[in-house]
Amino acid sequence: MNNLKKVAAWSICLASLWISGCGGGGGLPSGAKGTVSGKVTYSGQPVPQGCVVTFLGANGLTGSGVTDGSGNYRISMRDGRNVLAGGYKVSVSPPPPPPISDEEAMKLSMEGKPTVPVVKEVPEKYRNPESSPLSFEVMEGDNTFDIALTD
Repeated sequence: MNNLKKVAAWSICLASLWISGCGGGGGLPSGAKGTVSGKVTYSGQPVPQGCVVTFLGANGLTGSGVTDGSGNYRISMRDGRNVLAGGYKVSVSPPPPPPISDEEAMKLSMEGKPTVPVVKEVPEKYRNPESSPLSFEVMEGDNTFDIALTD
């Protein structure tokens, strides 16, 4: 019976290490870190509330933030407000569409209207970090990146 308890204890320890990522803690890798914030505009006006701003690093790390009603955003990574210093490709996506009923979707479809609202304030070229022309270099300390979207 004593061996069974040891096996069970070791199994629990190994499972705990596996679940926690072997002690990685889910934080960012070591290195210089900064904070990132800014404002997103389109044709001089703030983009709609709820647009998602994504920073994709060459190291595979991703940070994101959501615009408020004035177009302001703050990027967060997996350990909070800190962003690992380095180069990032940046994208801006429109807010998710509000849910509509099946009946409303059918009516719009029959009228030849789109069932998902078109958000013209975020041109297509900015919606994917791989194809977006936006990129920023995050430095240690506070970083402000204002994003002016154009057609």
